[in-house]
Amino acid sequence: MPLLDLQNLRMYYSLGDKWVKAIDGVSLSIARGETLGIVGESGCGKTSIMYTILRILPENARIMEGGILFDGADLTKIPEDAMRQIRWRRISAIFQNAMNALNPVFRVGDQIIEVLTVHKNLSKQAARAKVRDLFELVGLSDAHMNNYPHEFSGGMKQRAIIAMSLACDPDLIIADEPVTALDVVVQDQILWEIRNMQESRNVAMIIISHDISVIAETCDSVAVMYGGRILEFGSSTSVFHDPRHPYTIGLLASFPSLKGQKRKLVSIEGVPPDLVNPPSGCLFAPRCPFAKPVCATRPPRTTIDGQHFSECHFARDPQIQTIRFGG
Repeated sequence: MPLLDLQNLRMYYSLGDKWVKAIDGVSLSIARGETLGIVGESGCGKTSIMYTILRILPENARIMEGGILFDGADLTKIPEDAMRQIRWRRISAIFQNAMNALNPVFRVGDQIIEVLTVHKNLSKQAARAKVRDLFELVGLSDAHMNNYPHEFSGGMKQRAIIAMSLACDPDLIIADEPVTALDVVVQDQILWEIRNMQESRNVAMIIISHDISVIAETCDSVAVMYGGRILEFGSSTSVFHDPRHPYTIGLLASFPSLKGQKRKLVSIEGVPPDLVNPPSGCLFAPRCPFAKPVCATRPPRTTIDGQHFSECHFARDPQIQTIRFGG
């Protein structure tokens, strides 16, 4: 049984008398110790999935349909008091721009100690010892426990946030753009530490990012999201080496690589779909150079190999690999 199983999840935002279909029929699962990446353009619904799982949605949001099964319990149906026992203890988060999440007037170590005393009922002495271990795990000296956030570099702040996310020994961590705004050397160090601590603790992780290289380096499987839906899913190897959806091919063409033949980077022309009135057929058809009349109808989920699937009418057509964007 998977640790987390999203079943045909639909979450919409109310906009006056209209609904923004931020998550429109998403089904995904993740096992203990596994890393799942969700990649896509801004506004495609990636962060909305995180907020929906944690049930920290704004007042104008509503879960319209589907289930969020976590260790067998449906998080859409349990009361808020029970959900508070799950947040941070069993599911923790690394929020986007987490480097600014630390309170500037409290010492960094004290902020993590507070998490442990509140959620784990530890004494301050036991909590402090735990924080020392966490700092060592993420590559920070325990001497930095007494520092204030302004005395930390960007990479050190991100390590502290990762330590905080691990404080209650969660089963699942959801990381939204965990290395955004860090230089590439620090990014590599942080990603290595994330992978190392995950393997040592058998923690499941969902990494949300627009950066394909981050997903490729850290994730076992990847979901390519667009317009509130998953258009392609599979192992990182199969999706990145044998993409079967034009949108995935376009994303890969827009990202630089140190390997392979020298090529010109291209962009995907056009804009993402209007989520108030999305296309009735393929969501990507208006921007797709491979679109045909049949794309006016919603494509089926086509299995490529094992767990690899694509929502494209031409997923099995060899010609799909010849798609070129940007002329």
